[in-house]
Amino acid sequence: PLDLGHAPTDRPFLVNVPGRGFLLIEGAGPRSAEDFALATAILRQVDGRLRGWMRRDAFTGPVQPILEVRSHIPMGLDRQALTELLSSRADLRWTQMLELPHSASIILAHEAIDRVRAEGGRTVPLVHLVMLEEGPSVQLLRIGEDDRIPAIVRLFDAVDALGVNQVGALHELLLTDPSRVPADRSRAIIRLPIIH
Repeated sequence: PLDLGHAPTDRPFLVNVPGRGFLLIEGAGPRSAEDFALATAILRQVDGRLRGWMRRDAFTGPVQPILEVRSHIPMGLDRQALTELLSSRADLRWTQMLELPHSASIILAHEAIDRVRAEGGRTVPLVHLVMLEEGPSVQLLRIGEDDRIPAIVRLFDAVDALGVNQVGALHELLLTDPSRVPADRSRAIIRLPIIH
């Protein structure tokens, strides 16, 4: 089966993304802002708590799953408006997600969310559970931060060229940690769910 966390080329290609469970946290604004980094840290705390409990029950799996980010981009933007929106990023709403381990129970995931909520002194949890099924999608590999916006524009152009419609949020799988990898070596998969 196709590894949906792998894209061998920067040319767009079609995939079919099955339903998956995620831990998610929502916010808005630029990725360089403290809110984005704080959201990532909280999300990883919940995931770490969940995986720590599962390891005691002989769970084996990736130590740190891929951070996935969905950006809510209005449909029908021309390429200039899309580029301006992505460049400013001031009002761009995003959802950060980490895929749940396949063997994780919903009950245990909720317990991890509640534990991190309590440790943070919050009355309402910031992290939630969701099932997401994107189905048919177009995706490509992006290398380097400088190529982020051009690659997203190429992806939207590819969807238009196929004569299909975008039906979901822009989805990015951050294959490298921005805090550890130089910007020119960063890698991400970008994806758009579509419908014929």
